[in-house]
Amino acid sequence: MWDLTGDEALLEEAAQEFPNDPGVCVAMIGHHGGTTAKGLPWIERLLAVEPSNPHVWHIKAWALRASLHLLPDLSLLPLSPTA
Repeated sequence: MWDLTGDEALLEEAAQEFPNDPGVCVAMIGHHGGTTAKGLPWIERLLAVEPSNPHVWHIKAWALRASLHLLPDLSLLPLSPTA
């Protein structure tokens, strides 16, 4: 409903009440931007919920590539998925 009204309070409430819902994760990624400090945790959460979804891996790759200039040390990048 937040996307129809633009009321950020609805989105924040959904994030608190349903943090593992894939729709809420996608909405939070879109709201905060995937490359921001607030967006990246939602990508990780979505990946934990849907690890076999290739689209989520694509979103993570895009976000990490877009965030390279923010990282002082490339060794901080995860090179393989964790089991």
